[in-house]
Amino acid sequence: MSNALSEAIPLAIGVALSPLPVLALLLMLISEHETTNAGGFALGWTSALAGVAGGSVIIGVSFNTSHPPAVVKTIEVAIGIVLIATALLAWRSHRRTSADANQPRWLAVTDGISRRGAVALGVALVLLNVKDATLAIGAGAVISHAHLAAGQTVLALAVFTLIASSTVVGPFLFAVAAGDRAAPALKRLHAYLDRRGAPVGAALVGVTGVAFAIAGAS
Repeated sequence: MSNALSEAIPLAIGVALSPLPVLALLLMLISEHETTNAGGFALGWTSALAGVAGGSVIIGVSFNTSHPPAVVKTIEVAIGIVLIATALLAWRSHRRTSADANQPRWLAVTDGISRRGAVALGVALVLLNVKDATLAIGAGAVISHAHLAAGQTVLALAVFTLIASSTVVGPFLFAVAAGDRAAPALKRLHAYLDRRGAPVGAALVGVTGVAFAIAGAS
């Protein structure tokens, strides 16, 4: 199990450092509806991550039992290529735009969104984000490839999901516990991620993609 976690945890960190879901959550926390919508968003985000990774485990187990190992290697190379390409595109986009223009316009809708819409947005940001979805699929692939017992598989998935969602769930829990006192800290974190989140995330995803491609090619 330790080998599976040593490969899955870096992927979880890559998801955790994604700036867009954190920015969306922070905007909800400083908006009119605050923790109600933020809680829905955190629920949707975490559930989608667990679902994608868990689905990848199920598919991966099927591949491992009915196909030669070459299929798994091919999938690892494909995941690596997707991550490298995503990192390069994110880096180029960051270099070409200013910090203000770098924030997607759709983030503005978080101020007036309903709780149900917040849940849907959390799910969508996993399923429609190539980088985060690929990282979750990759985590499921390495966990399934480890041939763990059922209980260990569930535990490994839980560890991945906990780490991957920590930067979304963490600020939400902090805001609930601190109340109005949390607003200044949340605004500072939002400003920092708006400036620095994209390049840091792109660099980490690029390194992860290279590691996947090398592992699959070896």
